[in-house]
Amino acid sequence: MAYARYATTINANAEAKQILENGRKAAAAGDTNVWNHCSDEFHLIFYRYCNNSRLTESTDRLRSGISIFSNQYSQETRIQSRIDEEHQAIFDAYQNGEIEKAVEMMKSHLNDSLAYALSFLPGT
Repeated sequence: MAYARYATTINANAEAKQILENGRKAAAAGDTNVWNHCSDEFHLIFYRYCNNSRLTESTDRLRSGISIFSNQYSQETRIQSRIDEEHQAIFDAYQNGEIEKAVEMMKSHLNDSLAYALSFLPGT
């Protein structure tokens, strides 16, 4: 999660704001595909602005597998709303210069999302 510490650029802020807004609009319109894309992009923006090509490439390779899981549970409006709220809280902390708080919030968010996605696997 160290990537968030280095992604402090005006472009990252503007792009994140747009991604969050597009995600909210997609959720309101019931467009799950666009919402999933925005949710993924929210995470990826921090990787891109770290200028760490290996991290970005690794994430792109893992993205399709992760998307399969996230598509399973993100169909629910309640889950979309919770994730949007978490993304907004993470971004607010980041934007307010509370980088360590944003990092810890992102870790928790990712762990919670993984646990929830895994609950959809048979036998879990």
